[in-house]
Amino acid sequence: MAAIRSFIVFDTTLSATGASTPLTLALSRKSGSYLLVYPTPQSPASPNERQYSIINALVASDPFPDPSEGTGRVRIWLKIGAGKKGEEGGENDGLLEKLVEAKVVADTGIKSTQGMISYPLVEILIPPGEFCHACATCGAFENALDEPERFKRAAPSFAHFPFRRRRLKPTRR
Repeated sequence: MAAIRSFIVFDTTLSATGASTPLTLALSRKSGSYLLVYPTPQSPASPNERQYSIINALVASDPFPDPSEGTGRVRIWLKIGAGKKGEEGGENDGLLEKLVEAKVVADTGIKSTQGMISYPLVEILIPPGEFCHACATCGAFENALDEPERFKRAAPSFAHFPFRRRRLKPTRR
């Protein structure tokens, strides 16, 4: 399996002076949600806790767009919220440009409008094997520092739980 692909995005909102702060992020997926997540833990005391942000939206007209016809890549509606009274500067303002610059997504030029919000349709350029995966049972994220050990797809795993799995006793009738 390939390594977790991380990328750097510069954020000016974290600094009081307006200086660019580099953030190392990775793309992840949990169920129907695509996430931006830190590829390594922020605290050694809690290695399974990560800050993340959901970047896709379910649009009523087409909640799960078909993959791209030419490349077969996954497409999602990027979650861009409106600012006050519909002006620019709402939730995830500038995210599309930053992800395109980091070569994480490609803008298709298609938009869907719901109310005051216009969602751009983007094509994800990172292969799913390079996502930072999350355990479907406990929600823990992979750690880029633990490579080459990656999560494996399997039946529900109890490996991340602190308790032992109990066997069920057969019942008699």
